[in-house]
Amino acid sequence: MSETRYQEFVFRDGRFIGDFENMYKQASEVPWHQDVLAHHFYVDLDILILKEMRRRFAFRTVADVAAGLGHVTDRIHREVLMGQIGAEPGEISGFELSSTAVNQASKLFPHLNFSCLNVLEELPKALVESFDLVTVKDCLWYVLGDLPTFWKNLCRMSRRFVFVSQTFPSDPVFVGQDVYPNAASLLEDAVNRGFKVIHAICEQDSAHGDRESAHLFLEKPTS
Repeated sequence: MSETRYQEFVFRDGRFIGDFENMYKQASEVPWHQDVLAHHFYVDLDILILKEMRRRFAFRTVADVAAGLGHVTDRIHREVLMGQIGAEPGEISGFELSSTAVNQASKLFPHLNFSCLNVLEELPKALVESFDLVTVKDCLWYVLGDLPTFWKNLCRMSRRFVFVSQTFPSDPVFVGQDVYPNAASLLEDAVNRGFKVIHAICEQDSAHGDRESAHLFLEKPTS
């Protein structure tokens, strides 16, 4: 019997499966190459944006939703919350659906706190307005079934700011294309939902088949 590719626990035959627990349990390699891609230039861009936004707004507490194995969470901690001269150190908490991923992230980065969270369910009261900033990276394709709850919970966790970083497949057809066909459509949706755009970059990379990415630093709606 052939080994199941880890991607097939998430997407199979053009359908979203979302079995992240078995993906992390059975993957024979790091899913989505998180350890390598956490140091890709488009994550460098995320870090640069967050460093500038911290200089401007002095946020201290951060929730990283859909943190996976914590590689980007750790970069935010080291380079944004701890690495700026003259700034008071900040704190970050990582949240992930899979308990296996949470356990692995906790071993990789024992100085950080990781917890299980389903962002499409009712938030624990302890998390409501507990963070100055909520960040989420490359999560949208997994929450298409309930986008209103996804956006609502990001806002409920945050006291003020939300940062969304999302890459778009270069494939001509992909799951979620009917909702977010490109980076500009994500920005437009955020504005339509009442977010104030503090800083936004929509980019296109010819080295990866003209793949688009969006980096949106937003202030949550006031109502």
